[in-house]
Amino acid sequence: MEEIMKKRQKEAEEAYEKMWNGGKGSHHPDFDPEAEGDDVIKGSRETEELYNAIVKNDIALVYKKIEEGADVNFVFGRAYRCPEGYTPLMVAAHRGRLECSKALLRAGADPNYINGAHDLTLFWGIDGGVEMIKLFVDYGADLDVCTPKDWTPLSYCKAKGKYGATEEKGIYPEDVLRYYGASKYGSGPEALGTRSPRDRGIRSMVISDSRPPQRAAPSHEASLAAAPPPQWRLALTGLQQNCQRTVHELSSNLSRLQSGVSRQLLQLQAPARRTHALPLASLSQSAAVGASWSAGSGSRGDGGLVSREEVGRATWTFLHTLAAQYPDKPSRQQQQDARNLVDILTRMYPCGECARHFGEVVRAHPPQLASRAAFSLWMCEVHNTVNRRLDKPVFNCALVESRWAGIECEDEAEGGGSACSLDIGRRRR
Repeated sequence: MEEIMKKRQKEAEEAYEKMWNGGKGSHHPDFDPEAEGDDVIKGSRETEELYNAIVKNDIALVYKKIEEGADVNFVFGRAYRCPEGYTPLMVAAHRGRLECSKALLRAGADPNYINGAHDLTLFWGIDGGVEMIKLFVDYGADLDVCTPKDWTPLSYCKAKGKYGATEEKGIYPEDVLRYYGASKYGSGPEALGTRSPRDRGIRSMVISDSRPPQRAAPSHEASLAAAPPPQWRLALTGLQQNCQRTVHELSSNLSRLQSGVSRQLLQLQAPARRTHALPLASLSQSAAVGASWSAGSGSRGDGGLVSREEVGRATWTFLHTLAAQYPDKPSRQQQQDARNLVDILTRMYPCGECARHFGEVVRAHPPQLASRAAFSLWMCEVHNTVNRRLDKPVFNCALVESRWAGIECEDEAEGGGSACSLDIGRRRR
């Protein structure tokens, strides 16, 4: 059976190479080998494989192809039977591939590209959902740009109507954009059918068809059913988000306070000399186990246990601080050291279950080590992934630099510079 599988694998690889045909062929399903002209441009093999990875939603392969040199801003045009053209980011955004879109934007994909049909990449992002819109905003998408055919993101949203099948659960992308500061409307596109129940003309037309015109005051039920003005909806949305952030910050501060009090109590109860050091870290967070050192004993007993929650907080503090201290332009060795550190935590760790889960997260979301900002953002997103598994609150990663700003260090190293800089440790090797 093993020989049969190897034979089939070899045949599949040979067929795959035959499709490429030394660069004359293609791995893209829409490639047109008969297309001719100066504007017929064929993408590299890595770029075509990047497209296929996005369609399959294979995030690990997306990162791999980006590292291999795929062009994240390549326009699939006439060579692929699409004269107006589209980019890998358009493909990912339209399909709602959030993680793929993150990878492309981190690698430099342009969120403001306009194709030959004068369609904004953001239009495709609006099709991808609310989270996709937020991602585009984080990476600098222009929310008030107007295309040559007088379309803006807001006018596109207005024509689109609403996400969701029912009015009660639907979300208006128009409100999402306005919340983030969009203000300009264009003349198109036209809505396909009656999509928005907020259209007063449609609402009044439905009422007039169902009953004779009356001047009587509307019933209490009709008043309740009327949609609130958009300003109210935006204000409520902003208030809800502010409340969530405040609750999360209070919870974090309370956890840090509890941790500090616990450490002080342990120090007061501990003997003058300890023969065993506390473990460094754990990525798991669960119920605390009561702990204290046995008075007069030089060895750790049952009272010397440390809760996984306490050690988990210490680990994340260490990792976030390391990311905040990471250089803006790291050397290859520093990138490899950071990658090795993360890899070691997935294998050598006090909590086996925690290490296994952390390994799964890292394999699905490989470390981003090109800069301090990329590493800090990656660390925050991985932390949120772990928190979701533990039903913990997630953190707004847009504020990661203000939450974990690095280590407080006023000492000066020999030869100048901060004593806490990672470059100092590299020079001393």
